[in-house]
Amino acid sequence: MRILLSAALLFPIAAKADTAESMFTCTFRGGDKVVQVYTVGELAGYAYGPQHGNPEMSLVQHALDVDLQPWSGIGRYESESVTFLNVDTTYTVWWSVDKMDMSGVAEGGITVAQGDNVLAELTCDAGSVETNTFYALHDLREDLGLRWCITSQTWAANCKG
Repeated sequence: MRILLSAALLFPIAAKADTAESMFTCTFRGGDKVVQVYTVGELAGYAYGPQHGNPEMSLVQHALDVDLQPWSGIGRYESESVTFLNVDTTYTVWWSVDKMDMSGVAEGGITVAQGDNVLAELTCDAGSVETNTFYALHDLREDLGLRWCITSQTWAANCKG
């Protein structure tokens, strides 16, 4: 989904670009807070904060510097996550959908951690996940020379096995 940056306050660093591709959006605390994960060119961004106003946390990194865990392709739940690193703190945004649930409503959230110490776990407001696919980041990483190796569940230039 393409969105105009002028319509989205959560893209502070990407304001020089004309468009960004939103991959994940949801709200927290009854809509008071929002998170968005997006791409702009070869960059991936994370923004969290009030629904209207400047983000409390905004990270923009090269697409190869974020950790993307795509769906494994098996199991009842389809899910993905992307992790941004800020010094020693990670911000993992995830989504999941129960493929057996005919409503198809996705869930999502954020986990903030330092090493194994979880600092915060936020769950998206029910029904607020608007966009739930990290395909744009997956495709961008492939365009930049990495492949998702199913056997090893890792990203590499060449998959073995």
